Amino acid sequence: MNTAIITALIAAAASVLCQLLIQRTAARESRNALEKQNSLILYRLEQLERAVSKQSGMLERLSVAEQRITSIERSGGRTNRFEA
Repeated sequence: MNTAIITALIAAAASVLCQLLIQRTAARESRNALEKQNSLILYRLEQLERAVSKQSGMLERLSVAEQRITSIERSGGRTNRFEA
């Protein structure tokens, strides 16, 4: 076989091998970046769930307070708690 053809085949094989290695490395870096983003999104979602839970608790307490205020207003401002 002609040495030029052998040299060209070796160069082509080396080029393909290098491209495969580069692609594999890029895929690994991309996967790592996605995992980081997913971790951050999960963390932020947990924080948001905690904030919503706190707000829900506050809204429940506010509803109870509104009911008590309405009850006090209906009774003419008298409460059983402070009367003897």
